[in-house]
Amino acid sequence: MSKLAWYWHRLWAMSPSEQFLHARKKFRQRLDLLSLPHWPELPSTVRPFPNLPSIATAPEELRIKLRADVDEIMAGRWKAFGHIPIQVDDPPLWHSDPIVRENFLSTKPSFQLDHRKQPRAGDIKLIWEPNRWNQLVRLALGAYLLNDQKAANTCQSWLADWQKNNRPYTGLNWTSGLETGLRLLQLVWIDALLQASSFAKPQWSSICRDLAGSHAHYTWRYCSFGSSANNHLIGELAGLVLALARWPELEKVSTSLKVIKTLFENEVLLQFDAEGNNREQALGYHLFSWEFCWQAKVALDTVGLGISTAATQRLESAGRFYGDFKIQGDPWDFGDSDNAFVSPFFLDETQSSDEWRAWFRGEPSPALSWWWGDHFKKTFPGLPSITRVLPQSGYAVSRNGEAVLRLDASPLGFLATAAHGHLDALHVSLWHGGQPVVIDPGTGAYYHDSTVRDYLASWEAHNGPHYFDESSPRRLGTFLWADAHPIPMLRVEGATLQSFVGEVNIGKRTTRRTIHELEKGSGWTVVDEGSDEGCLVVTWKFAPGIRIDQISRNVFRLHLRDRKFILETDNWEAEQLTPPANPDAKGWTRADLNESDLAVVCSPNFRRLCVSTQLRLESDTRQGQKHTTTFRLEV
Repeated sequence: MSKLAWYWHRLWAMSPSEQFLHARKKFRQRLDLLSLPHWPELPSTVRPFPNLPSIATAPEELRIKLRADVDEIMAGRWKAFGHIPIQVDDPPLWHSDPIVRENFLSTKPSFQLDHRKQPRAGDIKLIWEPNRWNQLVRLALGAYLLNDQKAANTCQSWLADWQKNNRPYTGLNWTSGLETGLRLLQLVWIDALLQASSFAKPQWSSICRDLAGSHAHYTWRYCSFGSSANNHLIGELAGLVLALARWPELEKVSTSLKVIKTLFENEVLLQFDAEGNNREQALGYHLFSWEFCWQAKVALDTVGLGISTAATQRLESAGRFYGDFKIQGDPWDFGDSDNAFVSPFFLDETQSSDEWRAWFRGEPSPALSWWWGDHFKKTFPGLPSITRVLPQSGYAVSRNGEAVLRLDASPLGFLATAAHGHLDALHVSLWHGGQPVVIDPGTGAYYHDSTVRDYLASWEAHNGPHYFDESSPRRLGTFLWADAHPIPMLRVEGATLQSFVGEVNIGKRTTRRTIHELEKGSGWTVVDEGSDEGCLVVTWKFAPGIRIDQISRNVFRLHLRDRKFILETDNWEAEQLTPPANPDAKGWTRADLNESDLAVVCSPNFRRLCVSTQLRLESDTRQGQKHTTTFRLEV
């Protein structure tokens, strides 16, 4: 879709009040191009937030890992999104895309830049990633916990360079309120850690004042609203909460902490449902949003403005949701994911989601427990549950012996745009013995390759049953859907061996998926049916590395690392097994893969592509006709 068409459809997704707020935003931008306010002087004494954990109680494994991380960061060996190795200069080039190796420094006002489309295959997400200051927080933590003065000096000199090369409201790093809100939050931790380490230089207070003032002003003035108020608004409000909790003078360029507290509580209740699911229907953003909320809650509690009981209970339910629905060691999250995290308080960034999962479940998570205590161990004794069915949220997870199955019967996404949703209604993911078998295809990249991005969000990339000629919902471009399907239905049947039933209506058609457990944890049978005549399609996408042999017309053997599955189909008229041309192909762009492999592309991490085998099933169907796929462990 052309840029003009995207903006046209985006306009029609807005209410009249949201259109008015956009007009007000444009007016404010014109004013800010003329002049900016003076930032308030930050006092030498601040409110008692944050309360840092005691150095004496820090786990030894955190000290060891932090020492290694500090050395790597100062040597310029960073990771983007927790998994892409990038080489960073000293000081970093704050406008550089490390994959295309080009600097996109601009002196234009940020309001005149389109961050969504970078020239010469650049990607704004790769530019923004180092500017979230995660590595700088890690250096400040090294100064505090390891008594490392060199780490403290490097952190301060790099932030001084950032300030010099990123004048307020100029360039790509001033084009998003979420990015300014996240940096504002990180600045609170950096300042607290540097001050506690006693390594803060005399000029640090001036740098901190200027950064805090400009970021607080921009974040409040350009807070997300309307159909854009997803995890962005949560992040913006959280950044303001932490900053005002530490520096109350910032209210002069934003608003009062009490006002933000009210908005924040409202967003918690809007974005997480009563069963704890994040309404964006994206598991990666579930954790991202929750981290923002938890830090804001702690800040408000510390300054005596604790959030409501309803908001607190919602966050506790959301933590439990992630603990139950995130599978240990598995990267295949549902919905969009950019592998984002808020602050690097974990032990290892490559394992951060597993550390959070363990913490939510009351299991050992040394670094997070040092920072946040053991709240969930006290709140939810007895985790994990064996089976959880959440009819309102539309998710079910069941553990049957060594087999784990997750069914998605959720809405498309949050608000009018359903920005981070995928066409994954009735999608099933399956693991056995800790190994992924049937996967969610992942995200790819938001801006870099629209063809791959559209495919990974489509019906064709997911295994939910759908009609071949399905024309809705329609993907209109990045973060924009139209004609969202009604909320699917989910229920559980049976007492001993449970069955899950999900249904989704699109137009006048209904598709239904019923999942039966096999005895003794040996597998599952999936039964698909439609309510009308037409071609019903299911595409099973298997984890990379699984080899599949076709034994007969409707029987296949799946070779995992240390076990084998038999896959049997029944009443499907056509089976098409598509292995990748090069099973080991992987890279950051589609150019790294075989052009014919688009149909088998998957994405375990943001900006990482690989390929896997898929099995496409088709059948002309009519009402009441059932089509089955059985996954059975071979003994």
